[in-house]
Amino acid sequence: MGTQSGNVSVCAESGCGNSAYIVLPKTIGIPAQPDTIFGNYYPECNSTNTYSIDAVNGATSYDWEVPVDATIVSGQGTTSIVVNFGVTPGNIYVLSQNTCGSSSYTYLIIVEFFTCGDQYTDPQDNLVYNTVSIGSQCWFAENINIGTHIERNQEMTDNNIYEKYCYDDDPAYCETYGGLYQWDK
Repeated sequence: MGTQSGNVSVCAESGCGNSAYIVLPKTIGIPAQPDTIFGNYYPECNSTNTYSIDAVNGATSYDWEVPVDATIVSGQGTTSIVVNFGVTPGNIYVLSQNTCGSSSYTYLIIVEFFTCGDQYTDPQDNLVYNTVSIGSQCWFAENINIGTHIERNQEMTDNNIYEKYCYDDDPAYCETYGGLYQWDK
């Protein structure tokens, strides 16, 4: 295919003549910068976590970088990696590439490691939740309250908007007790 953009033209030929040319554009270039990195914003130190991105059109591989004492266990070059963290937090970076070059990096900021008992800031809406350790698991100490309130007579839909019900259709109950949901978030 080469590394130059241009057009590919084709026509049919026969003993009776030729058809009109059909022109198809061929675009080759540096792939776009990856969108959001998905994964745990607050990993625990000495833990293993998976991070991924959506595939970028035209990219043939991806280059990931992790904090100094973290190790990529698997997935370098693909849209998903598994990372073993050490004790030093840092950022995770990824860029897309092909034979024409590389995009800019997209990064995920990991400011610090999460320890159960710390407050957790939900990166989706910046609401802060207290956490508590129960047995070997870490739980939110209060109910989540993400989303837009909808009336109880409306059905929740998969429309890329977090929707929630509030007890007795009163948003004050959501503020005090958290939202009510039909999905397994």
